[in-house]
Amino acid sequence: MEFNRSAALIAENAKYVEGGVNSNFRIGMQGGPLVFQWGDGPYLIDVDRNRLIDYYCGMGAMVLGYTPPRSAAGGEDSDRQGHPVCRPIGGGV
Repeated sequence: MEFNRSAALIAENAKYVEGGVNSNFRIGMQGGPLVFQWGDGPYLIDVDRNRLIDYYCGMGAMVLGYTPPRSAAGGEDSDRQGHPVCRPIGGGV
């Protein structure tokens, strides 16, 4: 797995927000904070196309997971990328 794109985006965001993210929780993540592009079920897919299990579960997945089919069917395209709570996303800073 590589995280070059996430690292570059976090570095760019650091010009505007201390540490490149708006949460002390993500600043302390081992390996550095990641930038996620979308979520699917229990998985988060970052901008480097790594598919990671969201073991924190508090980063938006909660009970139904990311982008559950029945609720996503009525949402807009941006909603289908996953729930934006507590995660850095492209254009989210």
